[in-house]
Amino acid sequence: MLDAFIYAFILLLRKNYFLKKMSLEMYMLFSSSVSMALMLIYFAIKHDDLITVKNIKGVKETLIPMIVVCIVGSLNWYLYNYLIKTTKLSKLIPLNELFIIVFSTILGVFLLNEKIKPINILGILGGIMSIYFINL
Repeated sequence: MLDAFIYAFILLLRKNYFLKKMSLEMYMLFSSSVSMALMLIYFAIKHDDLITVKNIKGVKETLIPMIVVCIVGSLNWYLYNYLIKTTKLSKLIPLNELFIIVFSTILGVFLLNEKIKPINILGILGGIMSIYFINL
């Protein structure tokens, strides 16, 4: 619950304060720089968790797919920030969350052979109806 509040508060600040004072690109550069600085500080303290045989082997084995996923993820982050800047949060966030649930469920069923129960389908349909009513 605290995570949801922090997420909503940061979205509100991003849309109504930061993105009104600077470009989307500057916000993304600054945000990424702060994240990188925090990670560097963390790994300077806990460096044993970073340089391990398993991690080095894992990076070698997954380098190309990881680069592709990082590029796609960065482009998606840019798109999401653009949508935050240009769309009402009360419409964007519920729709985004609903589609995350729908696509995650579909991928889980078809790619991971997860089972879906009728109650799960009913929950998704309830989510769709709630989003419809929010956007009236």
